[in-house]
Amino acid sequence: MKKQSLVCFILMAALMVFVLSACGESAQPTQSISNSPSVSETPVISEPPVVSEPPEEPSAPTENTVDFNGTYNCVLNGPMGEQNVVLIVSTDEDGNVTGSYNGNELTEGVLTGNQFELKTMMLNPALGEMEVVISGTVDGDDFTAEVITVVSTSTLVGSRG
Repeated sequence: MKKQSLVCFILMAALMVFVLSACGESAQPTQSISNSPSVSETPVISEPPVVSEPPEEPSAPTENTVDFNGTYNCVLNGPMGEQNVVLIVSTDEDGNVTGSYNGNELTEGVLTGNQFELKTMMLNPALGEMEVVISGTVDGDDFTAEVITVVSTSTLVGSRG
């Protein structure tokens, strides 16, 4: 039992040294510690000063100056080779995108600047229904994107037409 008490005392002392050094205080006691410490001999740990930062100013919404609306004829390069797919998109003034990817309705879509991210669900014969995430960049009438599923990551290139 004495060994456990000694170990606890050593751990508490080490913790106190750590806390004092983290607060910038000296780890040396200001008064001697006897076998029966009084309240006045107990070191006082002061709270670190609270630094308040100015509140962040709300950022201005990114204006979508890119026209992403339309029907895109696309080529998907993936594990099964090249496949032709169709992406149909419509964006609103807030950058929300609706439409379809190869006949599957988009479940989520957002356009920020010239960057977009679209989500849809597709049926995989082996795995069942799976989420498809399409992230890319619009450049005029064209876009390049990455198509990510649980099975693979593929590239997608599309042209409005």
